[in-house]
Amino acid sequence: GEAAVEAAIEAVVEGAIEAVGEAAVEAAIEAVGEAAVEAAVDAAVEAVHEAVHEAAVEAAIEAAVEAAIEAAVEAAVEAVIEAAVEAAIEAAVEAAIEAVVTEAAVEAAIEAVG
Repeated sequence: GEAAVEAAIEAVVEGAIEAVGEAAVEAAIEAVGEAAVEAAVDAAVEAVHEAVHEAAVEAAIEAAVEAAIEAAVEAAVEAVIEAAVEAAIEAAVEAAIEAVVTEAAVEAAIEAVG
């Protein structure tokens, strides 16, 4: 998140100031000019934000691709199951029709013979 990025940058800046010494940092800021230092910090913040945003976008794309693959696999499995069920129903109906036809034929034969 943005707050976490800002907190991390603040911690890094504070650490750097402590390491170099506050007086030295202040002297450097005065020498370079406050506007230049602010611009440099802003640029660093923007670079970190961009990197975080890029990583988030990549993660989102990866998740979308994974979801699409999962959906496609699920659809394929469903289609196979549907086809198998249809085939089983067809076979059962055919068998039932054959049984009825055979029974009718047997009955007709019995009647004919007497």
